Amino acid sequence: MTIAELTLIPIGGESSSCSQYVAGALDVLVDFPDLSYRLNPMGTVLEGSMDDILAAIKAMRETVFDKGVPRVYMVIKIDERRDKDNTMDEKLASVAAKRKNDH
Repeated sequence: MTIAELTLIPIGGESSSCSQYVAGALDVLVDFPDLSYRLNPMGTVLEGSMDDILAAIKAMRETVFDKGVPRVYMVIKIDERRDKDNTMDEKLASVAAKRKNDH
């Protein structure tokens, strides 16, 4: 099981807003039915096989270039675990169970 977080930052576009690029990048994830994903305010978390995640990242990046942006800066964090499957929901639940309070 692999979990990755991707942040795409378009450089040199028409606006400082990134939402149109994020929306376009998320739209290509329909081509990766074996991946789960969750958008957050700072990026997108992807869950699945390493091969699918890397292919999805490449496809997501291309959508930004396809909108005429001359440069894309990416931050990619990858957690690949082979001893057991551990979903993003299970990781969050594990932390929540260990907290002393909820705020």
